[in-house]
Amino acid sequence: MSMDGVTGVEAMVRCALFLDVQLGAEILGIGRSGLDRANTCTMETTGKHLAFWIILDGGFIFLRAQVLDSCDPPEALFSTGDTTAG
Repeated sequence: MSMDGVTGVEAMVRCALFLDVQLGAEILGIGRSGLDRANTCTMETTGKHLAFWIILDGGFIFLRAQVLDSCDPPEALFSTGDTTAG
C-alpha cells in the first residue's frame, strides 16, 4: 500500500480502509485529542482475539495490542519513523 507522502489523519484513514478491505479488521474509531498536534491521531481496531491501537505521533508510528476483555494496559509491540516514503 503506497501512502504517496500522505501523513496524519489522511494516512490513518487510508490505513483503516486497507485493514478493513484486505484483512477484515473491525475499525472502532479514528480520532485525536483537541490538544494534540495536527499530525497526531489514533485508530482503534479489533481482530478475533486482540484489540489494537495504531498511533501516529509527530512522525512516529506506534502499535499497541491488548487481549480482548483484559484489564491489563495495552502492550507496546513496535514503533517506527513515519516518512514521506511510507
